[in-house]
Amino acid sequence: MSDGAVFVTCTQRDDSGVSQGVLLANGGDAGAKPAAAATYSPGQGLAVGTEVFINQADVSLRAAPSSEGVVLEQLAKGTKLTITGPPEDAGGQTWWQVQDPATGNTGYVPADVLTAYLK
Repeated sequence: MSDGAVFVTCTQRDDSGVSQGVLLANGGDAGAKPAAAATYSPGQGLAVGTEVFINQADVSLRAAPSSEGVVLEQLAKGTKLTITGPPEDAGGQTWWQVQDPATGNTGYVPADVLTAYLK
């Protein structure tokens, strides 16, 4: 995926909580025809090496997989990250180790705030 691609999230959800998304081609050109709609669920399709984005506002990147872990940085909605480690279950949540390529910080965020980029 090119860095200029834009992912637009629609708000429609079905009974299982699955959202629909559309990936705009041509570097996010608003006049471009979108690719076919794709289905995703936040927290699904994640694996080490996957490029993801933050799907909620003001998410804390933490030093440990816990809501009590030291906050390394605040991540804005749409921040691009790379998964760098396997999932860890702690405090009733699944956490993924991620790296913010903009800052180089590596830490943990809950799975439900991550959405994989469509390929």
